[in-house]
Amino acid sequence: MICSKCGTAISENTKFCPNCGTTVSKASQSNKRVLLKCSHCNGIMTVEEDRSVISCSYCGSKKLILESDEVTIEKIRSSTYKDVALQQLQYEAAKDDREAEKEKASAFKKSRFSKVLVFFTIICLIRFMAQVDRPIGYLLSTMMMLLQFLMFAASWFIGAGIIKVKKIPYLFGIAAAIAFLLYIPISFIDDFVDNRYSQKKKEELSELLEEAEEFSEFQWPDSEIARLLPVPESNVGSISWEATYGFVIYVGETTRDQYDNYIELCKDKGFTFDYRKGDDYYYADNEDGYQLTLRYEEDSTMFVRIDEPE
Repeated sequence: MICSKCGTAISENTKFCPNCGTTVSKASQSNKRVLLKCSHCNGIMTVEEDRSVISCSYCGSKKLILESDEVTIEKIRSSTYKDVALQQLQYEAAKDDREAEKEKASAFKKSRFSKVLVFFTIICLIRFMAQVDRPIGYLLSTMMMLLQFLMFAASWFIGAGIIKVKKIPYLFGIAAAIAFLLYIPISFIDDFVDNRYSQKKKEELSELLEEAEEFSEFQWPDSEIARLLPVPESNVGSISWEATYGFVIYVGETTRDQYDNYIELCKDKGFTFDYRKGDDYYYADNEDGYQLTLRYEEDSTMFVRIDEPE
């Protein structure tokens, strides 16, 4: 207990303050009092703890009263408890978010959509690897295939929670949609380039056809490069030119069925790499890089050309 006049600490049953002699009232004994110091005049006073508005008994100041150490400590302790409780709530909320993300990622990995993404990612990678060795005219579609592969892969990694993206919900779905839509321009560009190469080859073959000699019976060459190809059914035609590194032969009296059958025979000989096939043409390489060109021309004529690797 504290003296209400001088602030001296006194025992509970004391009736008079041993320092100033002030009588200790029963109210002072029943109510807990705290020691305060005025910041304006430095006066020391004691007040009941439950009072919210206090005036300095010396100078009358109200807003400059300083709290006692006991009150300050209690408020600090209370504030600390609140901070700890808030941190605990934040930790629990973050833990719940992590668990929810794990469950979401696990459900995604087991879903059919995840398996579809994996399938198309592999397909895009295979198509890109096959496209790399094609002529420069296919560069744009090759780059778009690479982008498509990356979009499919990124979509799966985001959905599986390996790549963390919180600001944009369902980003993995957006990436997958873009990857699927890329099939449209890739197909369009490939068809356009195929038509350009086909037209160019057709013009070259037309020039060679104009220069070809009148057809008659001929004998299929017996050179090493000629043995890479099967012998056509018809022996009517002409050899436009022949060398150790290749030849051009026009085979006449060849039906459409015989032309289609000759393509299959060439495939059996190994000309299946990087092939392109249309109604009237077939381009392919063998594993050693020898290049084969077949075309079905007017007047039942089959154009056959083979060149050694560049």
